[in-house]
Amino acid sequence: MTRLDPPTSWTWVGPFLWWTIRYDHRFEPLDERHTRLVWTVAADGRLWLLGRVFAAAYGRNLDRAIPNLQRELDAAGHAGNRHDHHGGA
Repeated sequence: MTRLDPPTSWTWVGPFLWWTIRYDHRFEPLDERHTRLVWTVAADGRLWLLGRVFAAAYGRNLDRAIPNLQRELDAAGHAGNRHDHHGGA
């Protein structure tokens, strides 16, 4: 993790093949009970050449990770505070 701004956002940087990828995660309040989590993925160099492949792989990871996070929050007693998510790539 390279930046943490609780409870608003966090950023981490990691490798993908020979590129450096920056993942920004930002919470946006929708109303009193709902929050949207926005992911922004940026890369150095010519990653746009593989952008659709990378987006598809990242999307599949999120499709598994979000339900797992929801189950963990529910199990921890946060079911009444669970926020709906709206995805986007």
